[in-house]
Amino acid sequence: MVHDVRVSLTEIEPVELRANVENEVRFINDKTQPIRVILIEAGKRIACNKGFNGRIDQEADIKPGQYAGFCFSQPGTVRYMARDLSAMTGGEVVFPAQIFVGTSTARPSVTQSYPSIGRFEDEDSKVSPKR
Repeated sequence: MVHDVRVSLTEIEPVELRANVENEVRFINDKTQPIRVILIEAGKRIACNKGFNGRIDQEADIKPGQYAGFCFSQPGTVRYMARDLSAMTGGEVVFPAQIFVGTSTARPSVTQSYPSIGRFEDEDSKVSPKR
């Protein structure tokens, strides 16, 4: 199962996400400037990723209209934040949020769902803008 988290000009949606081990979580940049998503102390729980790197904190720089994704190998709560890459010091906006990762094989409940945006690898991580 794929869960989309959208980062817009004023918010992250959903702020709290419920997913299961091995579900993919994708962060989609709906802004007009690049963002950085930081998964705080999630490094040992990452099973797969596209665009994230790091050992303890995982980070991904995401261009407008693109996404980065990952999946977890262990249950738990993961805090993360998204921030502008182009913001001046002291003027940047940081959006905090969290993901609750469970072990159930049943469909997880989410605070709000989004349709998955199916893409092939050769489409270079581009997604259509939020409507």
